[in-house]
Amino acid sequence: MPLPRVVHVIRQIAAGGSSQAALLAARFTPGVQPTLVSLLPAAEPDVSAAREARMELISAPDSGQLHVMLAEADLVHIHFWNNPDLYRLMRGAWPPARVLVWSTVAGQHPPQIIPPQMVAWADAIAVTSPISLELPALAGAPQGSVHLVSASANASALAAISRQPHEGFNVGYLGTVDFAKLHPDFVALCAGVNVPGVRFLVAGLGGAYDQLRQQAHALGVAERFELRGFVKSVGAYLAGLDVFGYPLAIGNYATSELALQEALLIGVPPVVFDQPSMRHVVQHKHTGLLVATASEYCRAIEYLYHQPTERARLSANARAYGQQHVSPARMGEQFAEIYAELLRRPKRVRTWPVGVEAGPWMAAAAFVDSLGGAAPQYEISLQSEGEAALRADQVIEQSDHLMTAPASGGMMDWRRCYPNDAWLRVWAGLALLGQGRPALALAEFHLARRLGLNLWRVDWHMVRAARACSATEVAEAALARVRAAAPDFTPAHALDAAPGSGP
Repeated sequence: MPLPRVVHVIRQIAAGGSSQAALLAARFTPGVQPTLVSLLPAAEPDVSAAREARMELISAPDSGQLHVMLAEADLVHIHFWNNPDLYRLMRGAWPPARVLVWSTVAGQHPPQIIPPQMVAWADAIAVTSPISLELPALAGAPQGSVHLVSASANASALAAISRQPHEGFNVGYLGTVDFAKLHPDFVALCAGVNVPGVRFLVAGLGGAYDQLRQQAHALGVAERFELRGFVKSVGAYLAGLDVFGYPLAIGNYATSELALQEALLIGVPPVVFDQPSMRHVVQHKHTGLLVATASEYCRAIEYLYHQPTERARLSANARAYGQQHVSPARMGEQFAEIYAELLRRPKRVRTWPVGVEAGPWMAAAAFVDSLGGAAPQYEISLQSEGEAALRADQVIEQSDHLMTAPASGGMMDWRRCYPNDAWLRVWAGLALLGQGRPALALAEFHLARRLGLNLWRVDWHMVRAARACSATEVAEAALARVRAAAPDFTPAHALDAAPGSGP
């Protein structure tokens, strides 16, 4: 009798924690025939890893090929985090299927939210951190449909690696090098560490390397940093560290954190900020140190430098904890149990429960739905006018990096996928305006108008952006449109169109 076929769907097989989690889940779940589907073109080295494990990998299938695979699968396992590519699939037409959604984000902060629509749409939900079990969206889930399955690093691949002696004192960061994940003051935190000969080794993929380099030069600490980029041998990299410095942004989407697990397995004591997701991986003063403030972070690293005996104790505990608790085989066994229960059910037809209607701007509406009500300013901006909408736009203008990073699941990510959605253009323009990039903001507002969104509120934002970059004629034309369309809008009538004259 053939084994049940499980189709694993992920946005992209590429270097990073989510891909590693997908590969290991597929590899270590017994009793099934796994197929990996990368919606975007798969990248090395994970393509080779899939081949070495003798797993079928389908890269960037077209819609027809994907529909056939979903129909033929006995079970579909979606590796979820908020991104437009996965939502395009989930919200589309489906054949009868059985679907498990495994969330690899905590789901507490926008844009990385587990929306209530997903709970109704999926046959079962698995989360990677206990903190996700407290989400309101999961409170109303049918009994037995929500599971806790933490992602696991590949313990066997690191078991034989030993710490390597070296000169100096090395503090390492391994993971996503982007401020959607990394603490925004990462370089300043490192600069505040008073340790002779300290080196900060940064490894991983991401777009923030140039910013880190510039900030390090500005603070006069460039000689402290080694910005290594992607490292092929994680074990060899970690073996040369004394401390794993892992300061993440407040409100980040971290859950199981494979890089942190790998550090524990090698015996590198971590120093992390005390956030809910970290407490389930790092045991304070037993396997590492949890800190509350920037000052505490710096002092903790200094403490571990000056106390080598304590550092060795934490190292031994970290390694023992990793060997006991990090187990991809155990993760696979948990999935096997969930699969077995779902395979006893018949396949069913499913339709995504649409919450927000937006006429022609369906991508913007889908983005709002994906936020699960956690960022109401977008729905207000989309569906309202007048003062309420202007206030919502002001909130969007002050969006943090989690909402504006190009691959974070926020507005810029969705705009990349849906460049012809006018509202996504408007929101991108507002964010760029808030970042002090008015020329780019003006281009976004102009494109929104060309796409058919001829609202006086968009013209008002054009006025503001045009004035900020001295585009006088554009500002005058947009201001005239605002005054004609909104005669009671006092700020427009009180404003001289010339840049620099007015608020």
